[in-house]
Amino acid sequence: MFGKLMLGSSVTRYPPEVVEIIGRSLPMPMTGRSARPVGLFAGCDEEGAPNPEVYHYACGGDDHILLFWNHSGESDNYIRAELGRPPAFGGVEVQSDLDYDVWDFWDWRYVGRVAGRNTLTLSVRPAEMKTLMLRPVRPHPYLLSTNRHVLQGEIDAHSVTWDEATRTLSGAFDVVARDRYRAVLKLPDSRWQVSEWTLEASDAVGRQLRHDRQAAWVELSIDSPENARLAWSVKFALAEAPSPAPAPAQASQGEPAPNLEPPSARLTSIQPGDGDWQGRCGRQGYLLPSYNGEGEDAVRLPTYISAVHWGENAAGWVFARATSDARALPLPDASGRRLGAVFARNTLDVYIETTDRAPHAVTLYCVDFDRRGRRQRLVVLDPGTLRPISPAATLEDFQEGVYAEVVISGSAIVRLTNLAPYDSARNAVLSGVFFDSPTPRPPQAFRLHEPQLAAERAYRLSWEPSPGAEFYRLLVFDGKGNSVVDEVLRETSYEVKGLSAGKSYRWSVEARNHDGVGAPLGEPASFVARFPAPARAEWLGADRDTGSNWQNVYGKAGYVLFAGGPDGPADVVHLPAFIASATATGERVNWRDGVLSGSYTCAFDQIMLHVTAKDRRAHRMTLAFASGQGCNSGIEIWDPHYETLLCRAWVAAPRGETRYVSFDVAGDVRVVLSRNRDCFPKNALLSAVYWE
Repeated sequence: MFGKLMLGSSVTRYPPEVVEIIGRSLPMPMTGRSARPVGLFAGCDEEGAPNPEVYHYACGGDDHILLFWNHSGESDNYIRAELGRPPAFGGVEVQSDLDYDVWDFWDWRYVGRVAGRNTLTLSVRPAEMKTLMLRPVRPHPYLLSTNRHVLQGEIDAHSVTWDEATRTLSGAFDVVARDRYRAVLKLPDSRWQVSEWTLEASDAVGRQLRHDRQAAWVELSIDSPENARLAWSVKFALAEAPSPAPAPAQASQGEPAPNLEPPSARLTSIQPGDGDWQGRCGRQGYLLPSYNGEGEDAVRLPTYISAVHWGENAAGWVFARATSDARALPLPDASGRRLGAVFARNTLDVYIETTDRAPHAVTLYCVDFDRRGRRQRLVVLDPGTLRPISPAATLEDFQEGVYAEVVISGSAIVRLTNLAPYDSARNAVLSGVFFDSPTPRPPQAFRLHEPQLAAERAYRLSWEPSPGAEFYRLLVFDGKGNSVVDEVLRETSYEVKGLSAGKSYRWSVEARNHDGVGAPLGEPASFVARFPAPARAEWLGADRDTGSNWQNVYGKAGYVLFAGGPDGPADVVHLPAFIASATATGERVNWRDGVLSGSYTCAFDQIMLHVTAKDRRAHRMTLAFASGQGCNSGIEIWDPHYETLLCRAWVAAPRGETRYVSFDVAGDVRVVLSRNRDCFPKNALLSAVYWE
């Protein structure tokens, strides 16, 4: 192709659709280049080596056209091209450090984005040749393809340039009379929007614009009554809030997603079971081989499955049109049971083509219908490399039926290989394929969070998100097995309230998908509800006589002297053995020289002193207030666990004097110091705290 074009008959004898195809190949390019077969000599030492399936046309620069040719006229084939491998080793050798956008010319669809170091794999229909344009991803909109010619813009698009200053892409197209011209502009992501499209043509020329925001491309359509070269420009604007970019390997709805990134698979379960599949699997779709009559399948595929087909040498068979055998599958219309299968000698391949990269559960039902002692190996393969992407498993003793579930992400091949001796069973068999949301994995990493507000007698329970889960069911029981909580949640945490102090509780979480199927409950976690006893605080009085000589009066057990700041000395901290921590917080905290120990800490609105105790005994706590400007603050002591006010007092210290206010305190407390807005100075301050 792109070389000599030979026709077997007069053009006038061809139907219009064939003439159109020929027209897309004319005129022939005069570049001296042609599409070269890739891997021409691969396998040449083997008798009957296949004809090349991949051809490469170098457009110039980093743009490439690949042709995928399925020589088989009977079945779909997966064809792949090693993009980064040198031609001498059967590759294309594009720039391995670049990403490429891929456009399918004949199907006129965006295939996806592929890295230059990866393998491009696509399913090609019987006797089809795909013509694929690969252009490097750019940070701005650019011309990806046109429908005028198979070279997709190489001979019909001129002077295409990008102006970064105005965010404008412009150029000229050669259009043909009465033949709709279509051009695709690829956008970096879905934030890019068309703000203006200009076409230098008369009103007789029709024009249309289509914007696929999900895949981030724009199509320009031009209908001209005569041949012409038409100048055009498209101005773009960037949306302020970015929209999620589409998955690079996403294909159009209903089309198989190419394996631009390697697919993945995992085997999740092998369970014995009879033919009663309804209610067990197939909630989203199914394929029952040879169930609608002789050799016809009963098929209802979900939207994310574009096709399911069998490998070579596979055949369908109906063993019992109507039977009460429990191993037979009930028909979807509940008209009875039928035992059918697809089988292949030695190896049966099931090709499953997906339209997305999300995980999907595929369940295969196999039954040794004639009880020949069949044994089958099950493995999932990458259709691009034919390498296993799941561990192999063996199905045996399935005379009564067995269900094997695998979860696939991307198109895959499920291979069943007969392992039984030749004189026992000669083929691999499959009686049903079912599609569902993946069964979620059991939740992991249960965590118990200590109560923040003891008054509500509450604990917060949390766990890690479970893959495949849409929601969770939380179960909490007391020590006697009585249900305390049975809640359905979308979040991965829950606050259980109203618990009894000292009592034990058990809890577990079940993950479920939107079909209602849940993972088995994990091992229940247990805990004992423990809540701190309420704190106590009592005002003991104020001292105005000690002055700044506190050492012999206060702080015999411990103290905190608030001092310094970012540019000065740090606080002097000597906590007593019965105090775990004591920290002061407040908005717009400042440090200034003061009367007591040279410094004090102040906040313009409020200071909060958080004190955590190690025991529940009562201890004397004294607050010191000293300032060269004076102090006038309100004092409140709160229980932080129960949010109750324990004590309230007031302090007024004249300029240059010190005041000590003492309290009898037991437990954790929060001391709140608030400024008096009507008095000077207009801030709250605290110089020190002492314990006896």
